[in-house]
Amino acid sequence: MAKVEDEFELLLNRCRESLGEISLRLPDLEAGAPPCPPALRLEPEPPPLPPPPLLTAVEEPFPGPPTAGRPAPPPAPDLPPPAEDEPEIEVFPPPAGEAGVSADLETPRPTPTPSSRSNPRWGMGAAAGAAAAVAAAAAAAGVWWTRRPAPELALSIDPAQAMAVLPDGLEVAEGRELVRLSRDGRLLGRAPLDGPVASLRWDDGSLWSVDGLRPEVVERRDGQRPTVFHLNHVPTALFVKGKYLWTVDGSAHALHQFLISRSILGVLLQPLDLYDLGRLTPETFAVDDDGTLWVVDAAGRRLHRLTLAGGAYRSAASAPLSTIVGPQGPIRSLSLEGNAVWLLTSPADGGRATLRRIPLNRLNWTES
Repeated sequence: MAKVEDEFELLLNRCRESLGEISLRLPDLEAGAPPCPPALRLEPEPPPLPPPPLLTAVEEPFPGPPTAGRPAPPPAPDLPPPAEDEPEIEVFPPPAGEAGVSADLETPRPTPTPSSRSNPRWGMGAAAGAAAAVAAAAAAAGVWWTRRPAPELALSIDPAQAMAVLPDGLEVAEGRELVRLSRDGRLLGRAPLDGPVASLRWDDGSLWSVDGLRPEVVERRDGQRPTVFHLNHVPTALFVKGKYLWTVDGSAHALHQFLISRSILGVLLQPLDLYDLGRLTPETFAVDDDGTLWVVDAAGRRLHRLTLAGGAYRSAASAPLSTIVGPQGPIRSLSLEGNAVWLLTSPADGGRATLRRIPLNRLNWTES
């Protein structure tokens, strides 16, 4: 047993002595001998390689090919070519049934149509239809605006009860004052009135009026005392032209005509005719140079044009006034001037009145 230990010790010492002479190079190894483990290498290991440089990412919109004015991205690092048997991966795989189609074929594929939910321009047909409807409505509104019966002039004045058109201005009854205005609404003067006025007319230097409360007509001339004419009815409106005077009996729907007779004995009103106005309820009226009667009907709120035929007045045409003066509030005065009509209106609450001058051709006339 001691002999075996001595031999083993001798063999171990020889291995230690020859350990430094062993070469680990591949050609010196015996054929078929396994290589020595790395722990037996006596040569120092080489230093580690430095890490590869980082690539700078360049933001570029899709698609990628460079265009004029846009710099090209930095070149990609050299990579080994893929193996010939490496499968080619498609970014957008073809639909079912086209997997075998080669990429080299130039047969165009149909462009898929996105749904209305994914398309930001969904409902373009509906939007176009809505735009056309809006345009049509705007055009209709424009036509209505150009054809609507708009006044040529509208003046807001203090609360007033009556108005008369003069050659050089306007006379307006405001309570117990007679106010002189220019055609553009400027104040020219004031004068006191001895009583309330419901209707007012100016003709040949005389100012005629009724108060709507007593059966009388009053004439006022500059520098003279007022002249009072007593009637058999309570007039609510009057009109004077030349030697004729007309009054309206609103409760009886009748028009009275008088002859103004002047002599050395004074002024007299001689009754001439009485006309039945049928269903019309005159609120104010006027007579033009041709004898045509213009009546504002309080019930229908329309302006009627009536002609005299066979001893009676017949309606020839009418036009609504609510679109101009509103559906409420009295229309206190009507005056004709050329091809226009003057209207004095007051609100239902008795606030500020409005003077309007409206061309007759702007009214929506309906033949009777």
